[in-house]
Amino acid sequence: MRPLWRQEARLFLRAPGVAPLLAVLFALSVLGAWNGAQRLEAERARIAEAVAADQAAFARKRDQLVALEAGRAQEGQFGSARKAHQAVMSAGRPLVPPPAELGVLSAAEARPTPDLLAVSLLTRHRDQQPTLDDPTNRLDGPFDLSFVATWLAPLFLLFLTYDVLARDREQGSAGLLASQGRTLAAIAAVRLAVRFVAVFAVVGAVAVAAAVVTEAGRASLPALLAWLAGLALCLGTWCALAGAVNARARNSASASLALLSIWIATCLLAPAVISAAVGAVAPPPDRLGGVLAMREIESGLNRRRAEVTAAYYAARPQNRPVRQGDEYEHYFVTEMFPRTLAFDAAFAPVAAGMDRARVRQAEALRWASPASPSLALKLLTEDLAGGAPERRVRYLADVDAWQARWRGHFEPKLASMRFLTVEDYDRMPRFEPRPEAAAARWGRIVALLGALALPLLLALAWAWRALRSAGPL
Repeated sequence: MRPLWRQEARLFLRAPGVAPLLAVLFALSVLGAWNGAQRLEAERARIAEAVAADQAAFARKRDQLVALEAGRAQEGQFGSARKAHQAVMSAGRPLVPPPAELGVLSAAEARPTPDLLAVSLLTRHRDQQPTLDDPTNRLDGPFDLSFVATWLAPLFLLFLTYDVLARDREQGSAGLLASQGRTLAAIAAVRLAVRFVAVFAVVGAVAVAAAVVTEAGRASLPALLAWLAGLALCLGTWCALAGAVNARARNSASASLALLSIWIATCLLAPAVISAAVGAVAPPPDRLGGVLAMREIESGLNRRRAEVTAAYYAARPQNRPVRQGDEYEHYFVTEMFPRTLAFDAAFAPVAAGMDRARVRQAEALRWASPASPSLALKLLTEDLAGGAPERRVRYLADVDAWQARWRGHFEPKLASMRFLTVEDYDRMPRFEPRPEAAAARWGRIVALLGALALPLLLALAWAWRALRSAGPL
């Protein structure tokens, strides 16, 4: 088998058009990886800039308060570091989720999980990200390594495998091959393996290089191995399909037409049908309903603002104002802040329902993905690149927990109009996001790998039966 492998590898690499085709695939892979790396670097730079600006702003406020208390500075009308409604009420702190292990695979700018949220004492329920309401909107995406591996690599593989036996029959040399001590099935298997290795090596090598460069120092090896396994399962399915078709095809034209039809059916038609079916079974979040609910809650609270204020201070008598502020402070503290808390309490179930709808749609897509290996690989790639709705849910839960602590820290001083102290700045709660539970996260990864393995096993069974009886005519 080893001499046959070497012989077929040499013939394959010397065949006209093979080297340029692999070079084009390599160039497309590099371009996709470059786009992903550029997006990732821009995202990290924006995060670092926002975090640094936030830390500098609070450091200036603390220094200003120290100067005020020491009598070295005078308090102005606005921007006071000791008045909570001016210093911290609307000061959004950048909250960053745990980084995705393989963000370089995707160049999407709009992502299910925001790269950061600016969260203050006020509500965070403003940006509903309308382009992300339906997870099926992310099935195509920008030109990145995910796009190359999912949609283009199988097509390149078909260009290289459509004639592994069909051309020999067409040229009348299949009988000569069968008389050289090797079965046509063994020859076809080796040829398919050579082509599989070539395509997998090109795309996989670029992915590994991109991950090493962009994820240096991060624990991304298990995720990278999982993605490479998914890529191998997807490409293996197409090799098996090519073997099954070549076992029956009488010429290369009929083989290429059959394989192209399968590619169209599984890569274009199946995802569209699955998307429509999933949209019917698990509807996307009702964004319009969410916007209308938001407006209704806001208008209702605005009409009852005096009642909301009274209810707030009745529930928290210890927070009643100890001094009389100006009209702006009175509005922000005694009206706007209580309405914010009431709004969050009323809108939280609506937001949670929209997130549950996103998760249900993603789960339905995963269940249906065995019908399209490319779709399954796309979902696997997006998950490893940080695009799973479950990651968003976990992050937003951490954001809400931190905001509750943030409010608990400053609310007594804000609502009572007491002045802040240096200790209030020194003891500010820190945001520490939790990574997803390993069992839940890797359960999704294993399920998607299973969704890729199922069509591979079916294609291998079909190819084995077809090639076992393949003859020279």
